[in-house]
Amino acid sequence: EYQISVNYLLLEIIRAYDMNIGKHEDLYKLAVQVSEWLCSKSENDVNYRMNYLQIKRRKESLNDAEIKELENIIENYFDDWSIKAGALILLGKIIEAKKIISKQSEENKSMFKQYPIYSLINQYVK
Repeated sequence: EYQISVNYLLLEIIRAYDMNIGKHEDLYKLAVQVSEWLCSKSENDVNYRMNYLQIKRRKESLNDAEIKELENIIENYFDDWSIKAGALILLGKIIEAKKIISKQSEENKSMFKQYPIYSLINQYVK
């Protein structure tokens, strides 16, 4: 499915933005546009929605509805550690997210740490 390829592109755009924060506003705008497009194509895909929220989180706080949405994701995806950890990161619950990540295999930990959402941990830990 081509949406999966577009999502990988989105993750690369976010990585590029993170490497040049403040220098490439056009990358941020592109990430928002691609993310909104993905969400419109598959409204119930939690990964697309979380990617949108992680883009937003890079520039602003999440609103009450978005926070509630992430809390619901944590509740509903209790058996998917990576979605739960990502949602916890977006909520700023870094200690909880790190506990979940630390319980995974080395391969899974390494893979998760490559996702752009993991870099948001540094926004909370100074």
